Amino acid sequence: MTRILVADDHQIVRAGLKNLLAEYKEFTVAGEAGSGTDALKMVREADWDVVLLDISMPDMNGIDTLKQIKRSKPDLPVLILTMHPEDHYAINLLRAGANGYVCKECAPEQLVGAIRTVASGRRYVSPALGDQLAGDLAATVRMRCILNCRNANSRCSANSRQARPFRKSRTSCFSA
Repeated sequence: MTRILVADDHQIVRAGLKNLLAEYKEFTVAGEAGSGTDALKMVREADWDVVLLDISMPDMNGIDTLKQIKRSKPDLPVLILTMHPEDHYAINLLRAGANGYVCKECAPEQLVGAIRTVASGRRYVSPALGDQLAGDLAATVRMRCILNCRNANSRCSANSRQARPFRKSRTSCFSA
């Protein structure tokens, strides 16, 4: 059974999540926190399989709470569940240690899938955020290729479809 701590400042949201997750025998909402401080205290005092963490909370926001949770228990999966769109916070929170990011607008099945994913030790991002990250990564790789090829004074061109080694590194230049 997956023990879940729900940290959200709205009691009605916590109750709704508890009722939703009660439909799944694999989950139990074993604790609730209404603030970042309460969430930290509960994380330190008990063992959890997943923390569902809101960003906007009183006394300590979810971002600071996440960082402190990860300092205390770096392997504890934290799934951000928030009203804020992915394009505002998701990437920074994933960099800060979040194992996943889900908007409260998502379908219940998406939330359940995200919990299963992070509980199994993997990261969760929505398909839309995955596409954005893949596009950003491809653009970054292309730009690094161009800059490295120029800096290495190699014959690599941005239009080439071949892999050519950089002179200053062991990686290869791949152009799309």
